Amino acid sequence: MHRNFILSQGVASIFSLATGVFGLLFEPKVRPAIRAWVRFALIFVISMPLAILSLRMRKYTGYYQIDDQGRPVHFLGTALPESIKGRFGLTRKKFLEQLKYG
Repeated sequence: MHRNFILSQGVASIFSLATGVFGLLFEPKVRPAIRAWVRFALIFVISMPLAILSLRMRKYTGYYQIDDQGRPVHFLGTALPESIKGRFGLTRKKFLEQLKYG
């Protein structure tokens, strides 16, 4: 996984938690004071950049060809490549151990 993907998922989780807390604690007091279209506009303005970021980060999830250090070199695609079907994957740590002892 790309490092930015993990970051975007963390930001989305924090945003989700913050909106839940806001909805639970503050919304019943604020709702009568703000018109519906203003609430919608505020939610839209806040959530659209996060949605765009999430869509951009989705392209980094998938299968990569890696170098001797276990770093991604070439993106193979989001679908499982035919060359590795039926094989078990390795974590970066196990891959480096195999290089060290194998």
